[in-house]
Amino acid sequence: EFEHVKVYPNPVDNYFIIERTNWQNTVWQLFNASGFLVKRGEFSGNIEQVDVKDLTPGVFYLYIENNKQFVNFQKLIINK
Repeated sequence: EFEHVKVYPNPVDNYFIIERTNWQNTVWQLFNASGFLVKRGEFSGNIEQVDVKDLTPGVFYLYIENNKQFVNFQKLIINK
């Protein structure tokens, strides 16, 4: 069973944090407002810092899955 996922800060400036307890076989994907995948990664610990300095400001969607099953989906605003 999955515990609550924390994603902060939102709005985002240069990076955001994803926090949860059980990250085995868990990946995250960040999509832009047009639905294109712009970043992805695998979790190596309980806290993951995602650098977004290279992205233009706008609305993005974070999708998290574990063992190819949906865990969490959040809207993020990137400001700079």
